[in-house]
Amino acid sequence: MATDTNNSAVPSIRFLPDWRIIQEGDIEPGGKLIINYDTGRLPNYRRQWREAVVWRVAIYVKFHPGGQLEVGSPLEPVRLRDNGPVIDYSPKPYELLVPPDAAQVEMWFYTTDREIGGSGEAWDSRYGQNYWFDVARGSRSSAD
Repeated sequence: MATDTNNSAVPSIRFLPDWRIIQEGDIEPGGKLIINYDTGRLPNYRRQWREAVVWRVAIYVKFHPGGQLEVGSPLEPVRLRDNGPVIDYSPKPYELLVPPDAAQVEMWFYTTDREIGGSGEAWDSRYGQNYWFDVARGSRSSAD
């Protein structure tokens, strides 16, 4: 489990390249959640144009029953200079807040190279079923 700046444990979910998923800690309403996604799970459609990489991986996180949707990336762009082209990516944990009314978390992942005319896209979504995780019952105290 990761820790935040207050040294409290932050639950995390790791999506590993061998298709294992490891959850560490309980997801709590109103708390933080860290998603670590290994992009080796979506290895196709990685195009490059000149020195720039032109593919991406997106994380979609939907909270139930409220329907709040977060979209982010498990990648940090690497550039040779400020505002230069993205020449590579490095992995980064995706951190988000769990809404206070959340009872479940649904996730799926997407990659594409269509940004400069590529033709590919792929999903990591348990064949359309997506990944579901329960949020712990009860609520966080105001002291957290």
